[in-house]
Amino acid sequence: MIKISFLGTTSFLVLCPLFIGLGIWQLDYAQQKQQEKKDYQEYSRSPALLINDAEQIKILKQGQRVKIKGQYLNELHVLLDEQYLQGQAGYVVFSPFQIENSNSIIWVNRGWLAIDVNQIIPSLTAETTPQTLMGVLTQPPAPTQQLTNNTSKQYSTQLLQVQALDYQQLSQTLQRATPPYVLLLLTPQEERFQRFPDSYDTTPNKYYAYAYQWFAFAFALSFLYILFGITHRVTARKTNQ
Repeated sequence: MIKISFLGTTSFLVLCPLFIGLGIWQLDYAQQKQQEKKDYQEYSRSPALLINDAEQIKILKQGQRVKIKGQYLNELHVLLDEQYLQGQAGYVVFSPFQIENSNSIIWVNRGWLAIDVNQIIPSLTAETTPQTLMGVLTQPPAPTQQLTNNTSKQYSTQLLQVQALDYQQLSQTLQRATPPYVLLLLTPQEERFQRFPDSYDTTPNKYYAYAYQWFAFAFALSFLYILFGITHRVTARKTNQ
């Protein structure tokens, strides 16, 4: 009985603080995400800034609304795989947009496309005439699951399917510089596309849920430790009698 009591106490002293620590960490992270979302919403409601060069984008904050003049390039289009919208599987389409009067590009989130039932990949050729895009500076959608490696499928020299968008590496493939953001269009330019929410369109509730889960583990462990302790004492008294 002494050995079991020692192991139980040791496990409790190790695991309970660990669970509480993980809960506090998740709670802090949730609050951080909440503040980031608040800042993002403030920037996204601000007037759109007219961008004249890529260097100007680098000093802006994520969520900033911008107008960018330039033209699409059809050198490479990217399908970000395994992206779900309202429970339906599809792709998020990214295309390079050359910023006016520069050799730099910014990758544009053109929108979400449902996967064709016949697995037919649609043409993604974009209109290359000079135009002005309005959107929000953001990061590409995160993978739906943890990746051990970023597998890709090359359909042609102009079409690539990936599970995670490394836009810096893709820009090196095109030998063009790119700012540390992608441009999420406020409204898709084509009817076939649907606007795909970025990471700040969701709330940090899941991180609060993770925190409460760890606190619940700590509470349950404490309850069981106390319960077993009381049971052990009652059993010991009855044995002594």
